[in-house]
Amino acid sequence: MMRAQRRIALATLAIAVVIPTVSGFFYWDYNTLVTLSDQSNIGPGMAWDTRVGKMFLAWIGTDPNHYLNVISSSDLITWSNKVTTTISATNGNWVGMTYDDANQKLYISYEFAPYPLSRNWYFYVTSSLDGISWSSPVAVASSVNYLTNTNGASIAYNPSSNLLVVAGNNVDGGGHDFVYQSMDGGSTWNAGNEVFYNGNGITPYFTPNITYINGKYFLTYVNSDHSLHIIQSTDLNSWTGQSNPAFNGHNSPTLTYFQDEGVYHLTWHATGGDTIYDAISSDAIYWIGGTSIYETSLDSIALEVAQGHFSSGFRVLLWAWTGTDGIGYGRLNVMQYDWHSGGGGGGGGCGGCHCCPNGPAVHRNEPITGGGRFDSPRLLAQGMAIAKPMR
Repeated sequence: MMRAQRRIALATLAIAVVIPTVSGFFYWDYNTLVTLSDQSNIGPGMAWDTRVGKMFLAWIGTDPNHYLNVISSSDLITWSNKVTTTISATNGNWVGMTYDDANQKLYISYEFAPYPLSRNWYFYVTSSLDGISWSSPVAVASSVNYLTNTNGASIAYNPSSNLLVVAGNNVDGGGHDFVYQSMDGGSTWNAGNEVFYNGNGITPYFTPNITYINGKYFLTYVNSDHSLHIIQSTDLNSWTGQSNPAFNGHNSPTLTYFQDEGVYHLTWHATGGDTIYDAISSDAIYWIGGTSIYETSLDSIALEVAQGHFSSGFRVLLWAWTGTDGIGYGRLNVMQYDWHSGGGGGGGGCGGCHCCPNGPAVHRNEPITGGGRFDSPRLLAQGMAIAKPMR
């Protein structure tokens, strides 16, 4: 009798904790790979506009004036409403993009150096309510030091403090990184603060990528030996938590957080072949991976979460990059990392899915070289298939 009662109690407990789930996995879906006709010789910026429910891409054109261009998509497949602005940027330098929830504006950060007419350089920001009409550029920082070799500017928005932040390197001619703040929607900017870690000013090889995620600012960058580094801050003054992933990249990697998977993603294009790689982490310090998605990039990769819920019922993580299909330039590409229900992969290959016509699917539950798996760390115990709560 006691044994039977115990079995009933255990059954009752098991029923109490069962959560409806759907089995499946996240991976980079080659069926969603879109190659645009537009070309650039630098990676694009990207931002999700929550007000209109669209993803926006910004890039420097290959025209003689190197005008900024913008295009958008609501389904991440069809891209339209292309705008070629009359704003010139320095060709080959970083273009950043972000969205301000407070004033519902998109922002593009970039660098312009009117050489050979002038030796000056400027970090600028331009904004738009619709992605079509863009404001007159506002100067964030400038220099008359012709020896200074900057590499563009990245930008992030902190919704908690309603703060826009721009990061740029080699502002002082000594290779150091500075961050600039605006509290009025980009109309005015402070004088900038140099970034110190462990008592020393950091000296990135290229412009660091700045992001604001989960209450923290993150700077991702490479040193002159092309090693990847990540530091974080809550106030833009004190930088801690350095992560040194054991990977090498041509230039600054990109970091974002994918809520539906519960992990950070770090993306870069590697030295020795320009192959795009991706790694994941639960804390942005210790990283699992990375793995190749069988594509190559001319420059840094933009990484952004489409916050709308798509056909899978989950958000979509989108990559955008400039391909290597030209000489010194390439066409723009986008591809989705999304949820697919079903058994899920197993020992490599497609695992019976239809979503990888150009090569093996990049499953997050696929074994990786060197041990470990690509499952989200919090889901490791669930085996080959990842169970996600139903919505």
